[in-house]
Amino acid sequence: MARFSINLNRSLRLVFNEFRPSVGGALIIIGIDPGSKFTGFGVISQSNEGLKHLEHGVVETPQGESFAERLAFISVSLTPVFQRWPGAMTAIERVFLGKNADSAFKLGHARGVCLMLAGQFKSPVFEYAARKVKKVVTGHGGAEKEHVRLVVSQLLRLSLNETRLDASDALALAICHAQEALIEERLKSLKEVRL
Repeated sequence: MARFSINLNRSLRLVFNEFRPSVGGALIIIGIDPGSKFTGFGVISQSNEGLKHLEHGVVETPQGESFAERLAFISVSLTPVFQRWPGAMTAIERVFLGKNADSAFKLGHARGVCLMLAGQFKSPVFEYAARKVKKVVTGHGGAEKEHVRLVVSQLLRLSLNETRLDASDALALAICHAQEALIEERLKSLKEVRL
């Protein structure tokens, strides 16, 4: 197998790289947008201070390699992300059936690799439909990818030039889960008050 590089962006807000889930009750969320060619990932934290960007990147699988080798490359490339953020939750896009069955199967395999990694690292998995993520992040379930990237960049104070679409989709998944977890926590608090 040839050597390959991974396009990672961890230059923003490096001060938060040592931030762990147990500090101040913050949630660490790894968002993953799986794909057989490009797999985006994004890591954020949510605390009383709001959302903070921790890292993001895109795993580009090697062209010309077998499908099995590309899946192995995704696994090897994402393993360090899970190692850096022990105890993190994982938000991943729910499977949808498109018109092309072959593409759906390949996406399913890449998604399976990501789910396997989450299981290996005991990371609870939360699945969201693409329309749900777009609705939570932008307010419109049919938003274009560029609009999602713009809103994600604004929410996390990122430069648009530093955020590829696959990575912004992964960050959007993490943001969606952060919002859903916040709502769930508030509902839980209201139920406790009424009891």
